[in-house]
Amino acid sequence: MKNGIQPQLLGKSKLLQEMLRQTQTFIELLEPTPELTDELLTKLVEFLEARDNLMGQIDELDQELVAQGVQIQLSQEDSDIVNKLQDYQLQIVRFLNQSKSKLGQELSKLQTSKEGLKGYYNQHVASNPSFIDNKR
Repeated sequence: MKNGIQPQLLGKSKLLQEMLRQTQTFIELLEPTPELTDELLTKLVEFLEARDNLMGQIDELDQELVAQGVQIQLSQEDSDIVNKLQDYQLQIVRFLNQSKSKLGQELSKLQTSKEGLKGYYNQHVASNPSFIDNKR
């Protein structure tokens, strides 16, 4: 029974290491705190999809081990990887929250500008040009 479990635990460890490598690569993009661009959003979506795929594979391995009646315990190395992943997740969430607040500020500026422009543009006057005679 132990021989069948060891490859699965090794596979889980490799998946965790791959997830850590991908997360570190993405975190490197966020180091100088960049502006939120289309390119960065695309990379974020790709990163999240790859991470979800790896998490799904890890979940499948865990379910197989539980089905075999094995109690799952992480090695110290895997536990360290999970802790690093949690720290990186906090950095990603912090970046997304900062970006969200910046976008909210820009949106409020745009709405304020839009309201200000309404005073200069009268729709009733614009829809009835002055060269048309309405008195017929």
